[in-house]
Amino acid sequence: MHRLLTHFYNWPISRKLSAVVLLTSGLLIGVMTVAVSMEKLFSFRAKLVSNSRVLAEVIGDNSTAALVFRDPDTAYEMLSALRAERDVLSAALYNEDGTLFVSYIQPQYGNSRAATTLPEKMVEKADTIVERFAEDYFDVIRTISLKEEIIGFIIVRTDLTRLDRRLLHFWLVISTFSALLLTGGMLLCIRLNRAVTAPVTELARTMQQITQTQNYQKRVEKIHDDEIGILVDVFNTMLAKIRKRESELELHQDHLEELVEIRTRELQDANSKLINEIKERREIQKKLGQAEKMEAIGTLAGGVAHDLNNILSGIVSYPDFLLLNLPQDSELRRPIETIRASGKKAAAIVTDLLTLARRGVKIEERVDMQELVTAYLASPEFRELLKTHPKTEVRFDCSNQHYWVKGSPIHLSKTVMNLVANGVEAMVDGGVLEITLASVTLNSRPAGFSTWRSGPYIKLAVVDSGVGIAEKELERIYEPFYSRKVMGKSGTGLGMAVVWGTVEDHGGHIIIDSLENVGTTFQLFFPADDTIDGNHTEKEEEGVLRGAGESVLLVDDSEEQRNIASDILHYLGYMVTTVASGEEAIEYLRRNSADLIILDMIMTPGIDGLQTYKRILEFKPYQKAIIASGYSNPANIEEARKLGVSAYVRKPYTVARIGEALREVLFPSAGKRS
Repeated sequence: MHRLLTHFYNWPISRKLSAVVLLTSGLLIGVMTVAVSMEKLFSFRAKLVSNSRVLAEVIGDNSTAALVFRDPDTAYEMLSALRAERDVLSAALYNEDGTLFVSYIQPQYGNSRAATTLPEKMVEKADTIVERFAEDYFDVIRTISLKEEIIGFIIVRTDLTRLDRRLLHFWLVISTFSALLLTGGMLLCIRLNRAVTAPVTELARTMQQITQTQNYQKRVEKIHDDEIGILVDVFNTMLAKIRKRESELELHQDHLEELVEIRTRELQDANSKLINEIKERREIQKKLGQAEKMEAIGTLAGGVAHDLNNILSGIVSYPDFLLLNLPQDSELRRPIETIRASGKKAAAIVTDLLTLARRGVKIEERVDMQELVTAYLASPEFRELLKTHPKTEVRFDCSNQHYWVKGSPIHLSKTVMNLVANGVEAMVDGGVLEITLASVTLNSRPAGFSTWRSGPYIKLAVVDSGVGIAEKELERIYEPFYSRKVMGKSGTGLGMAVVWGTVEDHGGHIIIDSLENVGTTFQLFFPADDTIDGNHTEKEEEGVLRGAGESVLLVDDSEEQRNIASDILHYLGYMVTTVASGEEAIEYLRRNSADLIILDMIMTPGIDGLQTYKRILEFKPYQKAIIASGYSNPANIEEARKLGVSAYVRKPYTVARIGEALREVLFPSAGKRS
């Protein structure tokens, strides 16, 4: 070391200055390079970890419903949102027990071992969030909880190779820059000697002034044409370039502010769209949960409706049959009519149950909503409603316009009846209820309208000034048997459930606006029907309903139903043969013939009505048939109609209903009776 110092002391001063400057500069640049590199490494890595944690939290929270309902398609759709993150290799959701539920791999990393080696079973179950680093990737593991209960886990795997490439690129840049600095310093130090002290001092003073005043128009005076003179020329040239670049920078700064403003607006628009999309997804998930709940309750309601229809057949059919044979002045007419009316009311409740069960027969009739509302306002039910609420006024202004929709007039009428009844009963101190109809065009999808199609709609609005609906109750008003009324006195608890089911079956949408103690507005949107109605019916006399001895084969597994239908058919003038199963019907028709068969859709044990008809068509391809049922799958009824079934009769039977159905099938040229 002593010999090296002695050798250094003997160097020329220019070399010593050069050595000192170069050594000091190299050391500082090296320390700076290492420090900046470490800072970049940790900042890049921390940014990746933070981003992955946020992604895991967002995707995990949005996948709660998919894990609860075991919906891999929705879960995969949530994970697919990571395709926009270039650093994410793959991700996976795990069940509560740690088993793999669904995984997602970025398409560009499909062949990467790091992306495709997610664990099949979660071994390390974290209480909150855990980071786990490997050589070329790291994992963020997070629990997914619902109501403070762990329901699953999520892993987000992030690539580290791009981080390595970034650091390598940074090292190359800073190394090149350091080399350039050292080279420049060496060239400058070589020129230093005592002969240039004064020019250097003058140069330093001038540089200090320029630094303080930021006056880049100032120039250093050139004294000699030696190296210092060259340095002065270079410095003056540098000042000119700085001035030029300063002017350019000012122009670019103005343009940059404009670009920042444009980008800010774009980000605000994107953020607004994202918020709307998240809101729509939540509304759809909420509606899906409501639909699943209604389907579960509806299945139970449908089974009950089947049994009730069989029981009600005797209460509805026999009074109808007896009244036809009683003289007008008979004392028995009034009690029998009361029995029949009670049975029909019970049958109406069963119809509500069928609507709730979504098992009603799909009817595609062309209905004028204005005529339907007018008919209800002229009905005895509406007059009875006003009698119990004398302070209430219902307003509906008719117009010359038609408001056509295609669907079930019975269910649409029940919808109007339920909305009006609820509105009137909500105005406990009286008030005005307004009903309006309008033709509107929906060019954009209303929130929560999952089946929306752009085009014309008929809007039915019912506005009351009643007590209103509390916000916490709005989410439950469509639940069956949920009602603020006294059950059995002013409602069955099925009214709004029927409204919801009817609107859903007709491809419509409901919007509710309600304020407590102010009132409620229901807006129902139904797809408008703009087809031309070429059907025209005229009322004909009841005598035309009678037959002329045509043979009818009645197939029903219930003896009570067979007896009721047989009595009605005999009264109408038909020859009736009854069998108790589809197998018996097939054997009978192999040996005999019938002008018409009436098939019950649900028969146990043995084959049902649809299978019976299929087997009959194998040897009697032109056999006429009618379907009779109080509860059945609409898909089965639709299939039966495609096979050739001409009509459908809903139980419980009435003389007029079954008579019209037989007349329509046996005498089609006579037209349908209104």
